[in-house]
Amino acid sequence: MYLSLFSLFLIVFNFLFFLLGDDSVRNASLWISYGFIHFSYVIFVLSIFMTKKSSGENAYGAPTVYITWKYFVIELFVGLLFIWINFDGIWLALSTQILLAACAITMWMIHLLANEYTGNSLRVQQHEISYIREYSGRLKFLIPLISDVRVAKEVEKCYELLNASPTHTNLQVSAIEKDIANRISQLEEAVEEKNFVEVSEISKQINRCILERNLKLKN
Repeated sequence: MYLSLFSLFLIVFNFLFFLLGDDSVRNASLWISYGFIHFSYVIFVLSIFMTKKSSGENAYGAPTVYITWKYFVIELFVGLLFIWINFDGIWLALSTQILLAACAITMWMIHLLANEYTGNSLRVQQHEISYIREYSGRLKFLIPLISDVRVAKEVEKCYELLNASPTHTNLQVSAIEKDIANRISQLEEAVEEKNFVEVSEISKQINRCILERNLKLKN
């Protein structure tokens, strides 16, 4: 469906171009403009499909389509102007078209790279947030399973501390975060075995690890 819609412009444009034009007066300048109009349209359509392909995680890709759309509209106007005037020489038409194309493609590529960087940053951010949610959620789940009130309070303290921790991370705390994850797994096994002495000890270890992580991130 989309291909047929996008093909409609090419069909109508070429129909009018060859129907209304006079082959006897068409020179190189005219064909240069004809080619660049088609080139700008291809770039515009390509940007739409690239944005649609990544729309699930890249809704900010819309500005790239806007850039290529502006380029197509400007190129269409300039190209039709050169087709209408039909200069004898090629250099004015060629240099103008190349300049427009270079500016548009440069801006398009800059936005594509910026979008890629933003997408990577968002994925990292989501991963960081999911770490806190997952492991604080696992701690919260364990609290009602602990019959010893004092030990349950210790686990609850770990949960509150981790849940309120910064979601961002860095390489300096990656080892500590792995240690926290491993100790929470050990805590789950101890709760399942109802070994509340070990639960209490592991909870204290987790608490110290969380404090160390948060302190390093703060500094």
